Amino acid sequence: MDLTPMLIGGDWRPAERTGQAEDVRSPYDGRVVGTVPVAGPDDVEAALAAAETGASRWRRTPAHERARILLRAAQLADERAGGIARTISAEVGKTITEATGEASRSGLQMLRSGREFGNEFRYRDGGLTLAGGPDGGKPARLEGEYLQVDLVQVARGLGARAVRATTAAEVRDALADTRDHDGPVVIVVPAIPHADLPPAGVWWDVAPAEVSDRDTVRRLRAEYEGAWPRNGGSDDRPHRRLPNGSVSARPRQAASAAG
Repeated sequence: MDLTPMLIGGDWRPAERTGQAEDVRSPYDGRVVGTVPVAGPDDVEAALAAAETGASRWRRTPAHERARILLRAAQLADERAGGIARTISAEVGKTITEATGEASRSGLQMLRSGREFGNEFRYRDGGLTLAGGPDGGKPARLEGEYLQVDLVQVARGLGARAVRATTAAEVRDALADTRDHDGPVVIVVPAIPHADLPPAGVWWDVAPAEVSDRDTVRRLRAEYEGAWPRNGGSDDRPHRRLPNGSVSARPRQAASAAG
């Protein structure tokens, strides 16, 4: 089977020094579903250096450009969800239904609809009965506080050597310390859920749906429209402050049409 190269810093490449490759086999029937390079220390260092460069460049990218890139990435992921699901299913043995749900998830779900898809580790607000939610309606969603899951302890409980790293230097040290370990290694890098980036002093605007049967979306739409002044169809102020501190600009013709 053809080799699938590694993607590092925007370039597809084989293993730098090892020159080795290994087959990926389906846990269902053992057939080869892909062939990938065996990365060496030079490849790992190149990936870390590319990540640091990318983080610095992304930090300087205006908010509206970041939004455009993320929205396009979400669109491409959704368009390719079927193929991605088949790859996931072949690689790890998941059902197509489960793999499709995983492939179609997007980090922009909060942005698009104001609520996540229940695929996070969170507590359930309200009780859950066989009849549904507390009032006999739909079951309460997983929208409570985040569960404090210690992934390092989980990995150790499964027999892996686990290390927590919070900086690029700690990641490098963890890789160096575990390189000769004869067994599985898990490096946990904590992240902050739904953390907003600092205000960039530029505008971007992604409107919630104008028509929806969800109370949450209707509320977000009302807040969105309420942020614009109602002054007979004209808007002399081209910018507004969004809840996360960003600044958004509304086109003049849109303001007139909505007035």
